[in-house]
Amino acid sequence: MMLVFVELCHRPAKRVKPEKIEETDPAVCIRILELRQQGLGMAAIGKRVGRNSRTVWRFLRGGEASSQVA
Repeated sequence: MMLVFVELCHRPAKRVKPEKIEETDPAVCIRILELRQQGLGMAAIGKRVGRNSRTVWRFLRGGEASSQVA
């Protein structure tokens, strides 16, 4: 019984990636881009769309990288 417990405790944790905002809520993505064009910062955008400022930053950074390629 103790061996099973030890095996369970030492099992590597599974990492779960957060879902991309583009996949979950495209309307929020459009709103983020609009607010950024108006000159708002990440925290202000996050408060208006109901998301964390890091989520906004991650979306804009990813969006900027893909828009520069096109």
